Amino acid sequence: WRLLKEATVLESGPATMAENGQPILLQPFKHQVGGHFLIMEINQEWICKPMESKERLFYETVPEPLKQFIPMYKGVLNVCFRRGKNGDFQYIGYPMSDETSTVTHTMNDVSSMHSVTEEENLRFLKCSRRGESRDGVKSMAFTTSNSTPWTDVCKKLMTNVLEEENDESKLHEYIVIENLTGKFKCPCVLDLKVGTRTHSDGMSEAKKQLHLERCETTTSKAIGVRLGGMQLYNTLDSKYYFMDKYYGRSFTPQAFCKLITDFLYSGKRYRWELFPELVKKLKELREVIRKMDSYRFY
Repeated sequence: WRLLKEATVLESGPATMAENGQPILLQPFKHQVGGHFLIMEINQEWICKPMESKERLFYETVPEPLKQFIPMYKGVLNVCFRRGKNGDFQYIGYPMSDETSTVTHTMNDVSSMHSVTEEENLRFLKCSRRGESRDGVKSMAFTTSNSTPWTDVCKKLMTNVLEEENDESKLHEYIVIENLTGKFKCPCVLDLKVGTRTHSDGMSEAKKQLHLERCETTTSKAIGVRLGGMQLYNTLDSKYYFMDKYYGRSFTPQAFCKLITDFLYSGKRYRWELFPELVKKLKELREVIRKMDSYRFY
């Protein structure tokens, strides 16, 4: 954890997690454009998201040729949710010990905490199960000082379930990965769901059927990719423009192609010089995948 610099340590100010083992205060990741879970930001270098065993296994065993295409992986962080003095919920992370892979706690009452199973963890933290309305969220503009509408929705839903559960003793496992937006002043983010098939072998038949129907009626079937979410910064009005996955499901292949072009529009000009490098990287990724027998794209 030596690389986790300048995290906000509770009641102690900036410090590295490894230096003192202190719990750190996490913040909702303001540039989130999709996903079922609220992502947390540790600092400009690292973010964390609820752990799924398959995803953790991927990061811990990923073949060397693939590493250039994915965020760096740091390990596992334990997170609990507590009410602050103002009544709002705080997201608190506890570092793992490098030597023992156990949690290092310094708070007096941490002995009363307990870890939850992965199934319970994901069911508890999954925002998309709350039956929320997405009206007014699908596409909109917002200022750079605000979070994306997706972050706001996930945070609101998390607060609702924390109010209902009212249990501060649970520890939830999160994986820590590189914050790819940290180096940018006004990052643009594009989340794409790749493949003509999006279900896994372990899904229930009902869920598989839902995924098959969704692919059948979106660009997933026609061109093997669809929009999962987008945040685009426009230099003319200094605002972000946001589209979510629900908006993306209505796209035709032609509209999707225009979206990719628009993603490289600054508000003043199209960044045509970036296209050759993007195509080059995609071709390199395709060749890496083709040569592997452990991973594949459908």
